[in-house]
Amino acid sequence: MCVEFSILFDIVRAEENCKWGQKFESVIGFGNARLVEDADEKRRALDIIMDHYGGKGGDYPDKKLKLTAVIEVVLTGMTGKGSV
Repeated sequence: MCVEFSILFDIVRAEENCKWGQKFESVIGFGNARLVEDADEKRRALDIIMDHYGGKGGDYPDKKLKLTAVIEVVLTGMTGKGSV
């Protein structure tokens, strides 16, 4: 599988429509993905995500946890490019 992240800095305008462009940076990661099914492992992963975004983890009702998909991505390689 692969995952891509990009940042768009600016649109580069031109006189002709087909000559427009953009200033950007991007990273593409390649690897393997697996569905996390163990409830404790799901909770730990969700705690990490909640902590990253400033929330508080630890309170995931079993019913909601069963309905939530958590996918672990193990990267095997990365590449990046940019036009700034």
